[in-house]
Amino acid sequence: MKQNILISDANHGGLILLKEYSKYTKNNLFFYDTYNKLNNNEKKDLESKYHVTFLSEQDIYNKQTEFTIISPIHMNSLFDSDYTHHEFTGYLLNKHKMKYGWNSKIIEVTGVKGKTTTTNLIKQVLRNKNILVLNSHNLIYSSPKESIILDDSLSITPASIITALNKAKEYNLLNKIDYCIFEVSLGVTSNTDIGILTNILENYPIAHNTQTASIAKKISV
Repeated sequence: MKQNILISDANHGGLILLKEYSKYTKNNLFFYDTYNKLNNNEKKDLESKYHVTFLSEQDIYNKQTEFTIISPIHMNSLFDSDYTHHEFTGYLLNKHKMKYGWNSKIIEVTGVKGKTTTTNLIKQVLRNKNILVLNSHNLIYSSPKESIILDDSLSITPASIITALNKAKEYNLLNKIDYCIFEVSLGVTSNTDIGILTNILENYPIAHNTQTASIAKKISV
């Protein structure tokens, strides 16, 4: 991995990856705000907190070979990507595990339909265990004694897995969890114990029609 790390897409979890990766590295951090979500004040705040430099598309084209580039799998190929958000989330999962010492088994569920239903089914099968469940509705910690909604605002982009674990840590639950069940869009990460693909029959294009969702999900599993 090169010393210049470029992460993209503030809309789909890129900032989560940036913030988490900043805990573990002294590499130079760069960010490409793909859809211009952030205003100048927000960028200045992030620059101050995480020592990150924001780049334009032209900046990247001019110096593309100088970066290790991390982009979401659905993003159009404006420039070559070295790692997808799914892959980089898997890398950060391992870093998180080593830093905080948890040893939960991770189950990830992806597919076009049936993801939330499948996570709920697995939750019922494991109802006698301590489990952390992230799906399109909410993030829940469930044990034989209690069920707590930790957050109801998370998406199922792969980076939300990092947020889910950090939220469990905030509640002092991280080391109590036996199983994590994560619903993930467009594939599973590179650091899961069990990956479940529900179906790929209802297919649709991604990355500006350069790829399909079914291919992305099959590749990850």
